[in-house]
Amino acid sequence: MKDFEPSEWALAQFGDQAKAVITSVVVGLHRAQQAAWRVQAAATAEGIRNKRAYGSMWDSRYNLVVQQFDLAHLPGYRPFHPRGAPYKLALVNDRVLIPFRHSTSLAKSIHRAKIRADVPLRVSRGLGVEASPTLFDLPEPEAEPSLQDAAIAAHQANLTVVYVGFVANADADRVLEAWWGEAIALEDNGRIMWSPEKLPVDAVEPGDYEQDEAPGALPGTAADGADGADGADGGRPPVLRLVRGAGPAGA
Repeated sequence: MKDFEPSEWALAQFGDQAKAVITSVVVGLHRAQQAAWRVQAAATAEGIRNKRAYGSMWDSRYNLVVQQFDLAHLPGYRPFHPRGAPYKLALVNDRVLIPFRHSTSLAKSIHRAKIRADVPLRVSRGLGVEASPTLFDLPEPEAEPSLQDAAIAAHQANLTVVYVGFVANADADRVLEAWWGEAIALEDNGRIMWSPEKLPVDAVEPGDYEQDEAPGALPGTAADGADGADGADGGRPPVLRLVRGAGPAGA
């Protein structure tokens, strides 16, 4: 892995562990993307023309990031499991890391990033993130209540959310770009108001994350999350409370 230096913001959030946290996030995202790409490649080889195989791996973006943190054995880390969800999230020093796919190409600015409309924005507003009141009259999808429970539990625990937006598609065996940061607010269409920082995805080389096992053997994958242009946006990450002004890790 190529050397890099954490930003001042990352150091403020994670202290001396910032570099290890960044490494775990980036390696985990690359592993998840490679796993999904391999599944899609196998399906394509069998004559499948759609991208649902890639989409079926949507939860690997959460589970393999968590698995990477498990391997790192960082002090202050623990997995956060939203009740009823088929995935876990990484929680480090009271900061919950929530990966989401921003786009399939680099043409779309990360400053226009949106959390999918079916994420429980209603819960987000109730936990201090501004959003349009008209959203809160909409019926909940069946899968939402457990995510609401997770968001409420996180609110009660006074956790900070760090969103991790990335660019990936079914034709690439690694994440193309990634950013992270805290949100100031969410607009009524799900757009995140934030000033994200770029993650050093190019510092990680294939040998740092390549897996020998078959993609189908990876833990925690789901077959029913296909959605979006190439089926990769299934599953609904919870929008947790945003705690502004949090001090440096360990303070």
